Amino acid sequence: MNTSDGIISSGKLLVASPQHDLALIKLDKTIGSGRAVRLRYSEAQELETIYVCGHPEALAFSWSSGTIANANRILDPGVPNAPNCTLIQLNAAISQGSSGGPMFDQEGKVLGIITGQWQEGQNLNFAIPVSLLKELIDKSSNMEKTRKETGYRDWE
Repeated sequence: MNTSDGIISSGKLLVASPQHDLALIKLDKTIGSGRAVRLRYSEAQELETIYVCGHPEALAFSWSSGTIANANRILDPGVPNAPNCTLIQLNAAISQGSSGGPMFDQEGKVLGIITGQWQEGQNLNFAIPVSLLKELIDKSSNMEKTRKETGYRDWE
């Protein structure tokens, strides 16, 4: 991982959810000096204002704003590479390279994680709800607890 101030860190995969296009990675060293990001667990609301940050086309830390177009979008199972979950559809501008970036609400809380766009349309962009990230965090915490209880050290 590279940060905006040039710090580079590697990490280890803690837990992944390929069907939701999510993974938790533990970095080998602490990076950044800003405040912690807060997650919002309440559902997105249609027409709610949102802000997204990503690295589209290698343009680091690019911001855009928009609204929630559909808070509970389910894509047809035949859509190639689509995450297998209910998505948040948004109309903020994203491009290739934005995936994995946060989608913030007006209070600066992370509401979703950008996952992709519908190439054949315009401003048909999607995010994974942060509630699925919380499930992954909980799974990782339970795995860590089990490792400590059993003395299993493979992940340290």
